[in-house]
Amino acid sequence: MGILIVLVAVVITIATSGGHDTAQSSAQSETPAPSTTKGSTTGKTVQETAAQVPAGPQISGEAAKKARIPILMYHVISTPPAGQPMSELWVPKARFRSQAEALKKAGYEAITMEQAMNAWQKGASIPEKPIVLTFDDGYLTQSTNAGPILEKLGWKGVLYLTTRNIGPTIPAASVKKLIRLGWELGSHTITHPDLTKLGAADLRKELEDSRLQLQAQFGQPVDAFCYPTGANNETVRAATKAAGYTSATTVVGGIADGAQDPFALPRVRVTPDDTPKLLLKKIEAFKAGAVPADAPGGYTLPSTQTAPQTSQVTG
Repeated sequence: MGILIVLVAVVITIATSGGHDTAQSSAQSETPAPSTTKGSTTGKTVQETAAQVPAGPQISGEAAKKARIPILMYHVISTPPAGQPMSELWVPKARFRSQAEALKKAGYEAITMEQAMNAWQKGASIPEKPIVLTFDDGYLTQSTNAGPILEKLGWKGVLYLTTRNIGPTIPAASVKKLIRLGWELGSHTITHPDLTKLGAADLRKELEDSRLQLQAQFGQPVDAFCYPTGANNETVRAATKAAGYTSATTVVGGIADGAQDPFALPRVRVTPDDTPKLLLKKIEAFKAGAVPADAPGGYTLPSTQTAPQTSQVTG
C-alpha cells in the first residue's frame, strides 16, 4: 500500500506541473489559433499593475512618441521533438533564457503593447530602451518556461491567445498565472483563420467574439490583436479597429514606431537558430532599415525598400 501511495503522488505531481516539455508536444504541433474580444474595463486592477513602468532611465513626451520599439514574436518555448512540423516556431527554454538575459544586458526593458501605445499616442513614460515580447496562440510552455524566466528579470510578455486553444494547449489556470505576473492578454481570434478570406459576418465574429470571451473569462481588457499568419488587408484592418482594438501586429519583419499604422505593426520573428548575439544583430539590422528575407525571421541588408503591409508567413 505504501508503494501505491508513492506512485499516485508522483503521477499527481507530474500532472499538476504540466509535464514540462513533454506535455507540450500535442499543443505545440497545432497551428496557431486566434482569440478576439471586445475591450472592456473589467479587471483593470491587474492591467494597471501590468502597465507599471520598470525602474531605470525613462523617456516621455515627444521622445516617447517617437520611440522605435522592437516587438519580438515567439511561439513555443521548448525543444521540438524529432520530426516536429514547423519546428522553426519552437525556441528551446535554455536559448530563450539566454536571449532574454542578453537583451537585458544590452539595456532593453520589456513593456506591454498597452504601454507602447500609451507612449506613442500620449507620450507616457517608458524605459529608455523598450522592447515587447509577444507569444502567439497559447501554449503551456509559455507559462511553465517563459513565465518564470521573464519574472526573474522583472519582465512581462504579451500573450496573443487563440480562444480555441484554452484547455487543449494551455489551461485557463496557466493564462491566469501569466496575468498575475503582469502579462498583457491580447486576442489571436477564435479559430486562427485567414481573415482576408472571411465574409463580413465571420470576420466580425472572429474579431469581436474572441475578445468578448477573453474579457469575460479572464476579467481583463483585451485591446491588442495579432493577425493569424499575419494575413491582413485594408478590410481586415478596418474591421479590427471597428471591433475596438487599439493595435494589431503582423509577421512583417521590422521595428515598430508611432508613425506607423497601429493596425499593421511589424515584429521581429525569433527562431531557434537565433543565438543571443544573432538576435541582437537582427534587431539592430531592422533598426538600420533591413528588409525581411523570404526565410522566416530573415533579413537583407542593405536596402531602402519598404516592408509590405500584408504577409502570409506562418505565425
